[in-house]
Formats: sequence, structure tokens, C-alpha cells
Amino acid sequence: ELPNARAALQWAEERREAELGLRLAVAFSRFWYSRGQMSEAEGWLERMLALNGQAEERGVPLVLRADALYLYGDTLVSLGKLERAEAVATEALERARAGLDHSGMSMAFTILGMVAQVRRKLDEAATYFTESYMHARQTEHLSIRGTALGKRAELARMQGDMVQATALFEEALSGVQAIGMTWGIAGNTTMLGHLACQSQNYALAKAR
Repeated sequence: ELPNARAALQWAEERREAELGLRLAVAFSRFWYSRGQMSEAEGWLERMLALNGQAEERGVPLVLRADALYLYGDTLVSLGKLERAEAVATEALERARAGLDHSGMSMAFTILGMVAQVRRKLDEAATYFTESYMHARQTEHLSIRGTALGKRAELARMQGDMVQATALFEEALSGVQAIGMTWGIAGNTTMLGHLACQSQNYALAKAR
């Protein structure tokens, strides 16, 4: 169905259907990401975010824009385009602040934290991820909170703070369980298993 997916995205872009285009780009980008087709995800997300930027008066949900922004930034970081990711997140943060959009601010800070983490600036990354979570708590969207929590937890693990990492992953797990986000449940449970293994609690690791 991939040709049909591309045709639908093209149709939305040509007719300047910003919300539909973003919804399609977000949905298909997760598929492309899992298949390693990162450049295609990057291209469509960039085009649809640009279309949305030209048509904000149409009332595209802020959480949808935040979701698309996060996927775009994550894709850029995965492709090693750190400068571009940083520029996108900085611009998005300014716009989100102007509109008091906590979802957008949370995702922008998450991207900045990811860039800092790849650059091994872990203290800077911790500051960004903390800011991300503070804004995520101002929204009703548990998926955004879960993303922010997961990034903080991952960083704590990198820094060797197993107690904090475990507490954060458990909190993130509770959030995704509440909304039935199966891939989030699997991901957080797997990370808790790795933490148990690092602590040589092999029975708990196996259970996780």
C-alpha cells in the first residue's frame, strides 16, 4: 500500500489540507521509521510541517503538531543532522512559547535534549529533558508525558543513576498502561528489564 500512502500525502499537500497531511505523515512516518526509510519520513514530515506553518488559522490541534515535530526531530537526530534538528527545535520552541503551547514546548525541549545527549553534553541534556517534562505535565496528553519521562529515564541510566532511572521508567510505564499504549508498555518494560540486569537482579530482569 506504500504507493497509495504517498498518493494520499501528495493529495493532502496539493489541496493544502494541513491537518490531514500531518495526520498521514505522523502515521506513515512511524512505519517508515520502523522500516529504516528515514529519509522518506524526514521529507514528508518537513513538507507537512511547512504546510501547517502556512495554515495555522485552520485550527490544527496543537498536540498533532507537537507529535509531528517530535517525530521530525527524532528522525533528524537519527540521521545525524544535529544542527538541523537543533535549529528546528529552537524555532518551534519560540513559536510554542508565543502561543503558550505546552505540548509544543515539551517536544521542542525533548529534541534539544536528544541533540545534547548525542553530543555527550549530559548535564545540558538533563536540563532540557526536565524542562520537557515540566511542560508535559501542563497537558492532558499522557503520550507526551510518557515521551518526556522516558527520555529523562534513559539519560539517568546513561549517567549511572539506576535508582532514578528505575523510578522514572516505572512512572512512564504507569502512564502508558493507563492509555493502553502497547508499544510504550513494551518499551518501558524492556528498559526496566535492562536496569534489573545491570543490577544483577536476573529473576526480575527475566520477568520484565
